Amino acid sequence: MGLSVTETLSRLLLQLSEVEPPALLWGSVARRHHGAGFERLLDTQILIEQRPATEWPVCSSCECDLDMRPLLRIAGKLVATCPLDHRNDETLDDDDLRSFLLDHGALLREIVRMSGFESSPSEISSNLWSLGMAEGVDLFLTYHGSVAGHHGTVNAIRLAARTHPVLISP
Repeated sequence: MGLSVTETLSRLLLQLSEVEPPALLWGSVARRHHGAGFERLLDTQILIEQRPATEWPVCSSCECDLDMRPLLRIAGKLVATCPLDHRNDETLDDDDLRSFLLDHGALLREIVRMSGFESSPSEISSNLWSLGMAEGVDLFLTYHGSVAGHHGTVNAIRLAARTHPVLISP
């Protein structure tokens, strides 16, 4: 069965794929994309659910010297408490504590499979994949602009290419 996702979910995956690993999707953002397409991303392990958060980032302007805020149950609600100003407390729900890790390799394998390539992609150097041949050229892909501009990338592509190489990158 093919992986069918909505346009907004595709856009989210594209944005998330360009983040250097580990690329995390927080539950508060993921909530808008829940549905069959999102479930297939979990089933194919393109997104891997992590353990729920047990602490929360500090307030953007806080001077409490904490790295993270504690989570407390107050009156049956989960609250990320600010030790200096209770007005900065954040009430959270269980979805907020969920997070999902993007597996860049699994996403690429699915893209290649859905595109009809005959072989699986191979990682020829860190974050640089050979996709195979299409219309007489060797296709290579990186999700990260920093890889595309790295001096070792050209050498890795030259060593792996059998014909004219084409690099796809952001």
